Amino acid sequence: MEDDALMAPRTVTRIEYAAVALALVAGIAHRAIFGWYSPFWLDEAYTGVIASQPDIASLIDWCRHELSGPFFYATIWLWEKIAGDGDLALRLPSLVASLGAVALIAIWGGADRRERRVWAALTMVWLPGLVFVAQARPQALLFLLATAQTIAFLRCVEARSSRWLTLWSAIGALMLLTHIYAAAIIGLQGLCLLWTFGDRPRALWPSIVIFAVVAAWLPFQLAFLLDFLKPGMAWYPVSGPAEAFKLPYHLFGVNVMAFAVVAIVAVVLARQIADRRSAGTRLPYSRGEAMVMLSGLIAAVAVFGFGFLRPSFTPRYLIPYMPALLFGLTLILCRTRFLAGLLPSILLVAWAGAAAQNAISYAGVEEQQTLYPLEFQRGSDWLMAHDARRVMFVWDNPASALSGERYQTQVGAFFFRRAGYAAEVRAVHLDHAGQSPARLAQLARARRAAILWVGGSDYPAGLRGIADLVCRDFGAGPSKSIACVRR
Repeated sequence: MEDDALMAPRTVTRIEYAAVALALVAGIAHRAIFGWYSPFWLDEAYTGVIASQPDIASLIDWCRHELSGPFFYATIWLWEKIAGDGDLALRLPSLVASLGAVALIAIWGGADRRERRVWAALTMVWLPGLVFVAQARPQALLFLLATAQTIAFLRCVEARSSRWLTLWSAIGALMLLTHIYAAAIIGLQGLCLLWTFGDRPRALWPSIVIFAVVAAWLPFQLAFLLDFLKPGMAWYPVSGPAEAFKLPYHLFGVNVMAFAVVAIVAVVLARQIADRRSAGTRLPYSRGEAMVMLSGLIAAVAVFGFGFLRPSFTPRYLIPYMPALLFGLTLILCRTRFLAGLLPSILLVAWAGAAAQNAISYAGVEEQQTLYPLEFQRGSDWLMAHDARRVMFVWDNPASALSGERYQTQVGAFFFRRAGYAAEVRAVHLDHAGQSPARLAQLARARRAAILWVGGSDYPAGLRGIADLVCRDFGAGPSKSIACVRR
């Protein structure tokens, strides 16, 4: 049985309005503060290189050698031709996409105004998504598309509308062309739609044509994508046993509330199922709503689980499934009187507090300098300040060999080229065992070049002790970078 109300409904509503307002303030503050003063990291340097390609042929060539899809790079390429390739210019589209997802939910997120409000507020302060707002990467765009897909799928199932089916397919195609991991939830929802429209096969033809376009692109990128599934090639390892307990953190943020959310959902669903069995009451979710929730959950668990078999998982790969999961979380919290109906308010306040704390922790310019891993922008600036005209660039990771020297050289030279600084940069791929300080110094000496190295915590710190080099360390924690010039 559901709890009887412990306070007047009007009081509960007022508390919820206050919690939503707090979430909006915290979400806006975090978006305004976090990450804007941080240097570009490696993945953003890739974005900068691809966005600044001079023509479409070069853009397509790069897209064939990248893990993210061509839709993101095509949009950022067009934007760069208008706004330039500065840090702020390339990061602004992510902010627009992040706010766009919240606005989309608030306006079109469903018929129930309260549920739209709570879903939008949860999205506003969902901490794992907030860290991508000030990054020149595809995650914010992918989240926006996944939000639109969630809304379109629900309308499609409930209205059995061919128009919504076509729209869902178009959004799904763009998601696939943004990141291939969107295929998990698109495939699951596609099966649901095949069952929904089983008696109307003609309604499926526009969707078949749309996804055929995506299928025509995939062979151009597939070989590169498959290389990342090979052990020892990706920059992340196969997930170990300890990772099994971290899924709540990946879904809801690294804090105690992550496990609290899982526990609350389990308790509420258990009570609702018990009521259904004892009193014969129906679960308070429509068929379409259940499909949305289950597709997001199954996709997230499947992708997370596959990471234990192949080196294929990093937390940001869960982004395509999170709008569906946040939608489901909203329904579960809003459609129960457990704790007097205060569950949405409690979670909003907790998440707003976590967002505010995170923003305060990184409010200063200095705190943001080591915010992201694999950062070599400051090292590049330091080399330019020391008049380095030849540079040997080394990214210590097996994945650097996948792109090849030509592409890695463009990445290593990005900050020099953007600054209009004349430097001959050459990327060198070496196995980690072959990156001793003496070996790196020997290679640099033969090329009469400075050194720009980026990688993990096991870095060639011994370069600082070599007599003919002057070096400076950058980075912190598990990711390091070092730059050296010749005396």
